Amino acid sequence: DYHVDGMSGIRNPVGLHGNLVEVEAHVVMGDSVILKNTIKAIEANKTTVKSMVLHSLASAEATLTGDEKEMGVVLVDIGGGTTDLAIYRHGQPWYTSVIPIGGSQLTKDLSVSLKTPLYMTEEMKVKWGCVFPEMVASDDEVVIPSFQGQPKHALSRKILCEPLEARMMEIIKLIVLKVRQSGLREFPAGGLVLTGGGSEITGLAELVRKTLGGQVRIAHPGGIAGLPAQLRKPAFSASVGLLLWGIKHQGETRSYMNGGRSIVGSKSWRWGLGRKKAAAVR
Repeated sequence: DYHVDGMSGIRNPVGLHGNLVEVEAHVVMGDSVILKNTIKAIEANKTTVKSMVLHSLASAEATLTGDEKEMGVVLVDIGGGTTDLAIYRHGQPWYTSVIPIGGSQLTKDLSVSLKTPLYMTEEMKVKWGCVFPEMVASDDEVVIPSFQGQPKHALSRKILCEPLEARMMEIIKLIVLKVRQSGLREFPAGGLVLTGGGSEITGLAELVRKTLGGQVRIAHPGGIAGLPAQLRKPAFSASVGLLLWGIKHQGETRSYMNGGRSIVGSKSWRWGLGRKKAAAVR
């Protein structure tokens, strides 16, 4: 947002008259070594990096509506290794953060509980996993395939779901903590939007509604006409969002490397830092 002579809420100050122009920006800081290595790997495959954007902001491009951004909304993208969070207020990114736990941790927990290999556990999680055991019938059973000389055997599906529910509850508690750290006392009017591959697990929306209440939905990526059905899944929200981001900012020149540190994005950035103001006098 821009402020002209103390007047706030200005989206674009071009053409306005005033003595003092202030901008409230969102800054994302990242490890320059990691970013440089990522860029190098991409360029090694004969692809040019034009810009970079935070994962959660890319997901927001493909999943959030304009009304949700204006009302205020919390977007949570549950990936494999991390859970990325972005809060929008008044149409703009207001807070972002990264929780270092994702869907792969649920697989590891289940693997330890069942004493099964990770590849087999992932298949069982996708096929039979549920983080809201109340949805599972008490007599519902799953068959654990034979492996490493162990015979196949039946197991109550509720038992399979218990470690998944426990880990997802931890993620939900961390989401609430991040929202409070942002300065909000409660979830905004737009509620909570869940996306990412980890959001596809059965029972997640029901578990969140029971735990937090309020408005909750699982978001599928959109915004591109003719998008194939296999890409209209929550797991591809960030990928589709990157395409939309590129189209939206096509032709813009960006500087995302700054000395030993890095700044990612355009006029709105953040990676775990607070909001800052910069003033210019003419």
